Amino acid sequence: MREEGTYLFIDGEYLREAHDSAMRSVFGVPGELEVERLADHAKAFRTYYYDCEETQRDGESEADFLARTKPQSDFLSEFSRSKECIFGSGL
Repeated sequence: MREEGTYLFIDGEYLREAHDSAMRSVFGVPGELEVERLADHAKAFRTYYYDCEETQRDGESEADFLARTKPQSDFLSEFSRSKECIFGSGL
């Protein structure tokens, strides 16, 4: 049960990198980040997830940019569907 008054603040880039590194060192492959499980474990009433939005690189085609950023975009779309989770972004 999530407790009112308990808030979880997540630095998205740091968590993704730490999670990816841990999963690769143990299993040899990247794993799927499950922020809602983390929030449940912390019994967070509300979770704030902050991350920087990717920008298109010089010389990068629109198709390559969309392919490169699709995993993050999909993750953030899924994450933002939760009522208890709030996503903030910056450049």
